[in-house]
Amino acid sequence: MNKRLNNDFIQERLDRYVCSDDWRKLYNTSIIEHGDFISSDHCLLTLWLNKGPDNQDDLSNWDFKFEPYWLQEDGCRAVVEKAWNVHVFSNDALSDFQCKIERCVADLRSWSS
Repeated sequence: MNKRLNNDFIQERLDRYVCSDDWRKLYNTSIIEHGDFISSDHCLLTLWLNKGPDNQDDLSNWDFKFEPYWLQEDGCRAVVEKAWNVHVFSNDALSDFQCKIERCVADLRSWSS
């Protein structure tokens, strides 16, 4: 991890994001989620453009957690590939990405239940 042993080991969240006031006003319902530490001392930061307090109707995906053991299960890869390969009609790469992630969440939730 950070090459310190026993009581000298330090674990703090250092991953951050930066945005301008104009960007924050434009995407005022966005949030940043910190992912889990899996095999690194860094974690994934996920930007959700429409998940803030102004969009309480759309909070159902917050309770989703990808389970690493799913990678060993038959069918997981096919579910993700199918969801990811659906064409999204948008001119905005971030919206396309968010739509694909939400589709993967919905399909994985259905598949795993």
